[in-house]
Amino acid sequence: MCSDDLDPVRERLIRAIGIADPFRRRMYVLGLVTRALESDGVTAPILVGGGAVDFYVRGPDHGSP
Repeated sequence: MCSDDLDPVRERLIRAIGIADPFRRRMYVLGLVTRALESDGVTAPILVGGGAVDFYVRGPDHGSP
């Protein structure tokens, strides 16, 4: 991935700073990383551990605690 390809990703990562809910911010960044890796032919990351539990227990639309 060349530097020019990273500019849109960098802009989206900067937007992540404005996401107040930590869970939503983590999922957003994971999505960005997944897309960037897949565009380079790398297998998508697998969410494990506490992040996976949080996602499956609370779900993507859990709202703020």
